[in-house]
Amino acid sequence: MKSLSLPGSFHEKISLLGSSLTGFTRLKSLDLSRNALGSTEGLENQGALESLNLYYNNISSLKDLHGLRNLSNLKVRMLVIIAAVLFLFDRTDLKSAQVYKE
Repeated sequence: MKSLSLPGSFHEKISLLGSSLTGFTRLKSLDLSRNALGSTEGLENQGALESLNLYYNNISSLKDLHGLRNLSNLKVRMLVIIAAVLFLFDRTDLKSAQVYKE
């Protein structure tokens, strides 16, 4: 599987990834928008990931994404993590990042 879309709904939201994505080693695109994630823990082993949508979550740090060298498109919404996004530009192939403030 190369693309996985798991956006949250009004009634169901993902709050923790844990090891749930361990078997998805070839993912290129992942949409986790509109969930209740508090961290990016569980994404650190997604080395093939090129596009990641974390829009509308509660994430305050992107530390688990530092090793994702193929990540080139990141969508987030929280002013708190702008510094973390800039850090990723220096350490990955990130070419575009969309950061929205509320």
